Amino acid sequence: MLQNNNKKIVIVSFADLGKRRNFKTADILPLISFLKEKGLISDIFCRINKNFDFSSTFSMVPEILHYFISLSGLLLNNQFFSRTLEEKIFDFSTAFKIKKLKERKIIFFHPNYYFLKSVKTAKEKGHLTIGLTVTAHGEYNANLEKEEFERLNLKKDFEKYAIYYRLLKKGFYKNEYDYLIAWSSFVKDTYSKYGSNPEKIFVAVPDVDSLKFFPSKERPKNFRVLYVAQTTILKGLHYLLDAWKKIKIKNAQLFLVGGWGFVPPRYRKRLESMIFKDERIKWINFTKNIISFYQNSSLFVFPSLTEGNPRVLREAMACGLPIITTENAKGLVENNRNGFIVPIRDAEALKEKIEFLCYNQKLREEMGQESRKIIEKKESFGSEILKIYERIVGQQ
Repeated sequence: MLQNNNKKIVIVSFADLGKRRNFKTADILPLISFLKEKGLISDIFCRINKNFDFSSTFSMVPEILHYFISLSGLLLNNQFFSRTLEEKIFDFSTAFKIKKLKERKIIFFHPNYYFLKSVKTAKEKGHLTIGLTVTAHGEYNANLEKEEFERLNLKKDFEKYAIYYRLLKKGFYKNEYDYLIAWSSFVKDTYSKYGSNPEKIFVAVPDVDSLKFFPSKERPKNFRVLYVAQTTILKGLHYLLDAWKKIKIKNAQLFLVGGWGFVPPRYRKRLESMIFKDERIKWINFTKNIISFYQNSSLFVFPSLTEGNPRVLREAMACGLPIITTENAKGLVENNRNGFIVPIRDAEALKEKIEFLCYNQKLREEMGQESRKIIEKKESFGSEILKIYERIVGQQ
């Protein structure tokens, strides 16, 4: 039984906090801030803490070691190696810190698939473990990867470049949490499919900073389609490019923002040949000025084959954009209200919906307004998590 004076939460996150941030920071920071204000957090174990404003925040990976590992990955031309090594160091350090916790805690792990040793240690010590599941189940994603590599005639690259397959092979999805909090109903369904008890899986949707991301008063005169992602095979960019080459809209532009993730060179070369031969397509690598791209676009298209609840989609909605996305990536998108949801791998459906919204400006504007309303009316992530926390505590 969790006693009242022991209802304290430990946050374990692969995010950077304070003056340093990484991709994980944006999703977990609002939750940390909310729970911190409620006085519920006892400790935070993050990747790198750089002057974060909570005294019991600890770095699990020394910053100098992080840079050394990153440099090693560049020299070896193996991002997966450096990332995996850093994750193992994080996991080992976190397990050591968990051993020292004196009272029983509720420990949130973000995301849920890095912490084999830490979760095992926490359970051995009698702590309650909750995994924040930010993506679909690894086996589901690995099966999608296998199918996609075969469809793209990239079988020879599969074992080296299939991210989820490699994580699954290394046992990253073997954690047995007491509870899971899924980023979306789609994520919950995939975990239920692969053996998790659906009664112990809750759903909560992360926040987006609606003061930072907001609509522009003016939209571009020309029709501009925006895609934002660190592109991997499962982001489905090849389907968007297949759709785009069939679209003959005068003065239309497609902006591709975010650069490349971990992809086979043959795949990258194939897509770049399509991108750079088309003057209507603008390739933009990673940028810190992403808001201006949202605010200067007409439509956001996200053809991903699998997602948790994509942050870029929520950012686009906050900026008042209509959305075209897939059934596995829809997040907060409501079909026919603030955009369209299409099947995965359907370039023809993408083409039809892009053209439809291009020639229906009034509907496009109305859908963009609905996107903003959905974000504004959404219950805060912290509030959703607090309700789940209270329910779990009540069950103990």
